[in-house]
Amino acid sequence: MIKHRTSRRAFGLTAVAVSAALLLPAAAAAQADPTTPGDDESLVNILYFNDFHGRLDSYENLTVGFAAKLEELRAENGEENSVVIAGGDSVGGTLYTSSSQNDDPTISVLNALEIDASALGNHEFDKGIDDLENRILPGVDFPYLGANVTHDGAPVGEDGGVTLVDVGGVTVGIIGAVTQQTPGLVDQAGIEGVEFGDPVAAVNEQASALKESGTADVIIATYHEGATVELPANAEQDAQAAALQTAMSEQQAFDSIVNETSADVDVIVNGHTHKMYNWMAPVPGSDELRPVLQAGEYAANIGQIPLLVNNTTGEVSVDTANFQLHPTKGAVIPEGNDRVDQVAQIVADAGAEAEILGGEVIGSIEGDITTAFQGEVRDDRGNASAMGTLVANMYRDATAEQGGAEIGIVNPGGLRADLYEETNAGELTVRQAVDVLPFANNLFTGDFTGAQLKAVLEEQWQPAEASRPYLQLGLSDNVQYTSDSSREQGDRITGIWLDGDPVTDDQEIRVAIPSFLTSGTGDNFFT
Repeated sequence: MIKHRTSRRAFGLTAVAVSAALLLPAAAAAQADPTTPGDDESLVNILYFNDFHGRLDSYENLTVGFAAKLEELRAENGEENSVVIAGGDSVGGTLYTSSSQNDDPTISVLNALEIDASALGNHEFDKGIDDLENRILPGVDFPYLGANVTHDGAPVGEDGGVTLVDVGGVTVGIIGAVTQQTPGLVDQAGIEGVEFGDPVAAVNEQASALKESGTADVIIATYHEGATVELPANAEQDAQAAALQTAMSEQQAFDSIVNETSADVDVIVNGHTHKMYNWMAPVPGSDELRPVLQAGEYAANIGQIPLLVNNTTGEVSVDTANFQLHPTKGAVIPEGNDRVDQVAQIVADAGAEAEILGGEVIGSIEGDITTAFQGEVRDDRGNASAMGTLVANMYRDATAEQGGAEIGIVNPGGLRADLYEETNAGELTVRQAVDVLPFANNLFTGDFTGAQLKAVLEEQWQPAEASRPYLQLGLSDNVQYTSDSSREQGDRITGIWLDGDPVTDDQEIRVAIPSFLTSGTGDNFFT
């Protein structure tokens, strides 16, 4: 199905490659002049965001500013020439305003923005395949794409994970795929019968079909998978190439995306790892370059990739002056823009409802309690944190009487906010507590041996294909251990103590853990 905006005109050839002659200027920070196609060219203005995670908040016009910036970038190059794509994880792991209302307000915002397509993300599966297929998919006005996902053998989302969008007379084929690590990131009980195949193989299969049939003039692959690099927005191309090529040598999934995605694909956009890059990457087997982009996280940026399509030859090139990431903070809020006005109203209504639901005071805060920080950036999952200890203590204490728990363990990705004493004059509300732990987890207790506990701690060093090389578990304060990361995998934990006493291999310990970890695959904690 083609989503029509204007009448389509035929092209002599399908798009084949991105021109290598155009080089991205160093540290492009300001908006260049709008892209102007030549007499025999058409413009495809790609606008992209990923890992939105229900950032519905009126603080500094967060959500409305995001909508306003998207509308600005649409208008500058002509709405009829623009296509808006999301990279997955729009729902799940959301702020309380959205999570308290089952993420329905986030779905309403995405619909109001009239996005054209989205890849499925792992968080779209947080509440299970039934919730995805029976609530989320019927509730959105755009196709969710998962070319590598089936449920009981049938495609999940748009058939084949492909959609076609008419953009100013150019037919754009969009193929979506989700990380193959999804089963390790959600509760296994909710995805029974769901298979996650190789995302690159799935994209290549669909791209080949589009190419051979001549159905699409431009092909975009949106992968909910990406590199783990720390780069500033719009970094110099040399710096991006060095960092991302290093990532490729260490991260098989990202290497596969860059080096194995078919040359039939003109543009690659990423998600999942919440990083920022806009790299003109080599196309395997040729001297051509093509854009590879990820736009960070949480509505903070919008990626723009303007393409120029030759109407006669079908050749695709990139306006590299405008291939960049645009911050949304400080966006000018327009008056009388229907989409922005709708988003503002949805956020206001959802916020008012959340204030009622989350305003109950349930405790007090005496001193700041935070996740680990890397510089000024929170959510450093490779280091211990006060929040990790607090939550693990809570797990232990909440299940000590009924479940007999002796210790608590929490995965760092489950900790999604911080608590500050100055907030609400030291009072703790339902909303603040849920912001820390927004996921739909149940709490379980079970018997571990000392040897199994050691195995779990060894698994903090993640498999080579994982998106993060190390994940620091949060442990209750009665557990201590020593480690030596220079030793071989499986032999890095050198000692464990419980309540000050050494733990032996055959010792039984009652452990409290969230259901995310009980599957034996959550964040690759297999034990």
